[in-house]
Amino acid sequence: MKTLYLVRHAKSSWDDITLADSDRPLNKRGLNNAPDMGQRLARKGIQLDQIISSPALRALTTAQLIAQQIDYDPQAIEHNQRLYFEGIPAMMDIIHRLERGQTSVMIVGHNPDITRLLNRLCGFQVSDMPTCAIATIGFSLDNDWLDVAFGSGKLIDYDYPKKPKPSGLDGTG
Repeated sequence: MKTLYLVRHAKSSWDDITLADSDRPLNKRGLNNAPDMGQRLARKGIQLDQIISSPALRALTTAQLIAQQIDYDPQAIEHNQRLYFEGIPAMMDIIHRLERGQTSVMIVGHNPDITRLLNRLCGFQVSDMPTCAIATIGFSLDNDWLDVAFGSGKLIDYDYPKKPKPSGLDGTG
């Protein structure tokens, strides 16, 4: 079994219009949501073999903030330029090149590509992953990520910052 976590970067700031798109930081909400989503993963006992992120500041910061919460070394995050709006073929190539021994990998990227990849991999039909959403996809593969194909994944979990908590988990029910 292989598990792929697809993450849309957290909410970014448009305050400084002089910044290049790749240099836009997270805004206050994004800086709060990313660690919160990382804590949710930590509570589930998530252990990752690798995190790969777009090098855009907003994506990389999201990856780092999540990594800190799940005890993954933020310095070990791989920056991959191909995750910066190069489309589904580039993302599939990244997946296909993952090491055989890796069983759990996170990719942090951008819309619309991350949503389109989610939909193609597991037949999930969401029009727009919210910022900082995390889709967990399982693949019935023993060894090789090269076998990941459209429609071959099963959606295991889909979480996002504004998703209602199940009753009783927030102390109110």
